[in-house]
Amino acid sequence: MTMSPRLLCAPIIIGLLQLVDDSNAFTFSGGLVPSFQAPASRRLKLNHRSSPIESLSSSTGLSAYKSAFPKEEPWIPVTNREEGRRLEQASVDYLAALIFKLVPFDGSVPDAGDIEKSDDMSAYEIAKPHFIDLSCTLAGEISFQNIFKLGPPSKILLETRFGEPTPVLPESLENLDESDVVMGAVLALQSVAVMGMQVGVKGPPRIQTGRLSHLWEGAEESNQGSSYQVNSYIWKQWQDKSDTVFNNSEEEYNHSTVARRLKFDRNERGGMAVLKKLSRKQNARGAFELLVALGVWNVHEDVVLLRSGFPTRFSEVDDLAATEAMTSTYDPDTLLKIRKDFRMMKVYTIDSSSTSEIDDGISIQAFTDPTTGDLRKRYWIHIADADRWAPRNSRILEAAKQRSTSIYLPNRSYSMFPSKLASGVMSLKHTVDTCALSLGVEVDPVDGSIVEESIVVTPSLVRVSYRLTYDQVDEMLEEGVGYNEEWELGSMVSIATKRRKVRIEKSSLDRLLSVKIPQVTPRVVFKDESESVSRELDENDDNVAISLNIEVSNNGGRNSTSGAEEATATIGNGAISSKIQEGIPDVSPANLLVTEMMIMANEALGRWGVQRSTESKEEKEGGFIDLPYRSQAAPLFSERPTEYEHFMKLQSDMVGGGYCAAWYMRRFSTPVSVSSEPMPHAAMGLDYYVQWTSPIRRYSDLQVQAVVKRYLRRKQVLELLRDGQPVPSQISATDLGGLGKELRLARNNISGDEGLEDDNLFTDMSPINYKDGTGLIKAARFVQNGSNEYWMLEYIKRLKQKAKDDIEFECMVLGCFNEEKQLYSIFIHEIAFEYKYRSEKGQLNPGDTIWLTPMDINPRMGLMTLTLSARSRGLKQTVSQSTETAELRK
Repeated sequence: MTMSPRLLCAPIIIGLLQLVDDSNAFTFSGGLVPSFQAPASRRLKLNHRSSPIESLSSSTGLSAYKSAFPKEEPWIPVTNREEGRRLEQASVDYLAALIFKLVPFDGSVPDAGDIEKSDDMSAYEIAKPHFIDLSCTLAGEISFQNIFKLGPPSKILLETRFGEPTPVLPESLENLDESDVVMGAVLALQSVAVMGMQVGVKGPPRIQTGRLSHLWEGAEESNQGSSYQVNSYIWKQWQDKSDTVFNNSEEEYNHSTVARRLKFDRNERGGMAVLKKLSRKQNARGAFELLVALGVWNVHEDVVLLRSGFPTRFSEVDDLAATEAMTSTYDPDTLLKIRKDFRMMKVYTIDSSSTSEIDDGISIQAFTDPTTGDLRKRYWIHIADADRWAPRNSRILEAAKQRSTSIYLPNRSYSMFPSKLASGVMSLKHTVDTCALSLGVEVDPVDGSIVEESIVVTPSLVRVSYRLTYDQVDEMLEEGVGYNEEWELGSMVSIATKRRKVRIEKSSLDRLLSVKIPQVTPRVVFKDESESVSRELDENDDNVAISLNIEVSNNGGRNSTSGAEEATATIGNGAISSKIQEGIPDVSPANLLVTEMMIMANEALGRWGVQRSTESKEEKEGGFIDLPYRSQAAPLFSERPTEYEHFMKLQSDMVGGGYCAAWYMRRFSTPVSVSSEPMPHAAMGLDYYVQWTSPIRRYSDLQVQAVVKRYLRRKQVLELLRDGQPVPSQISATDLGGLGKELRLARNNISGDEGLEDDNLFTDMSPINYKDGTGLIKAARFVQNGSNEYWMLEYIKRLKQKAKDDIEFECMVLGCFNEEKQLYSIFIHEIAFEYKYRSEKGQLNPGDTIWLTPMDINPRMGLMTLTLSARSRGLKQTVSQSTETAELRK
């Protein structure tokens, strides 16, 4: 291969540039990295006669900077190429000088009080809006902004580190607008942030691009294209600004969109230039370490979350929209008189003690059958009416759409709605009148099946009577209170038990699997946020304590381990032992109750929707209703007979206490699909299933709620028309989703249609698309998995650091997922953690117990090396040496 003359000369030029200033100077040389770092005394000598920042701006450095990217477009989008190159250099010089003040090259960190901030806030005002969603916290975003409080380029580039301002203007600023230099520095710092987010990225580029595809979908048309075009969009947006441009909703939304596009394009050119100036590693690790040193990120910054594009905070405009929504008195359901008053019902909410967004409540309505005189019971599920406060076309609904789901991570949560709205008027709060969408249904007392003709769906007004936790309900049932004074709880548990039994009989998954593999979720608490945090593992300097919560999934619901939130593995004689699994109940009655009632609500709404879609044209009221039915096909065992036989052998022999069969069953799982065509959900054991019970936390559930309410409103409008009654003039097409063809015909044939003169009332001006936000929901799952893995590896790392000797884990072999490379999936009993292991002893069998020692642990990279421990050479054929553990697995 022949190297171009330009490339052959480049190393020589770089070497010469590094020797500028008699070899005694520690210089930046136009963005090129010196091959050494001079001792502090030599740097001090230099600083008395020549500023390092001046060296940054030398003409020699400019020439070298031009050659760095000879054929590429400038990353600062200006028309004149030469001007663009000079502007890029000046911007990098300026940003490097700002960083130099905060993080000197000797590695010291100046005291905040010693850093002089400028009285000129012009640079800060320019930079302020451009770091949305580039940090996991608002404090981090503010730290990004505060870098520019040190001063504008004319101040920063004129002063030395240790002397008086130099009277000569550096060449790099000649004929350049200072505000352009500031904006260029902003672009460069954004690039550094995007580079830092790539730490720990796994997989080839095409996989990473696929994981970020949702970021492209959310971009403005004007912002689609190369990284140069993205920067052009930012540049144009900035140049078109006015004194108030960043205070209107459109601009706030655009800044968030820009952040997503920056993360999709992953442009590193500006960031690489800055890292070169600062003599730092020119890769993702170097960028990450710089941002940590600057204090804009912390050492545990969730870069997986940042890469995903999930918004990390609500803007001021979003907060204002939430405040306005809270005070809104407009309610179409009240105007149409379809919101029923259920405040006389006894309503229970059952959640964990820490839950603040309460979106479901349950009731029983007992009444006498007027025909037979028999006592009948209707079970009510009340779901928070989030649509009442986030109507179609509202700013707050757009904020929810940008998130599509709430994310619950080990160290913090990110809500779909601002907390004052989600935990305020939206939530079913104790003794507070709250809007809800209620579904009532009767069930067969023998098997718990739904009586279809009994299903009622209506907007409502409820008042929660009891705000209970799962533990409280379990205690009330155990002590008999739940079957006497609060008999409703016992009645609901009875029906829930019957329904679960029937579903298991119909479910191919639960029918075959009697045992589920426990799942662990780390819980992270910052010590300055809680005085009651566990002291077991909080001796680190990062102010963080980690504990574990272990749960067993039971067909669509999770059952929390009693006390698991406070449980941690303990260390003794170099080995890890724990009784944490003994706290895992088969099924918590309270969890069973809530899970089955919500599943029943989802099934009932599906059946209700099917009834509406199959009505004849004459019977149809309110037009067609389109619901998103979730379905899952049953595993096709007949197409994989050999694997099925192996699975049945694992199951019948209860290999590994049933865990190995549960692991192997995963290969038979079929994907869940969402369609307007109602089809069975095999894993749930249901004929119809529509998810709608968490509208505060899931955008798709909110969409379903809006569709149902629009249908009910259209139905009411039709009845008003038939009765010759006026329709409230405030009602709009958006409230109704358009009246549809049936109501248009009715309007032509029925008088009394006051308030319906506008033909646009019959057209849906804001159609509902159930695909909205699906990309972000997938990304959220990836974020949660990545965050859980990070904190689990950090937890194990701390165990290892705390132990005097190597720690040993008792592990079970679940199965082999790559025979050629001898890669196995193992289950670490003590912390209920699944991980991969490359066998050092050749073939292993499912159910084998091995003792493994964690060696190299790198949470940031998502890596841990496990090796056989000294105990019995690491391999045992018996299930366990521990009697307690052996009894547990039986």
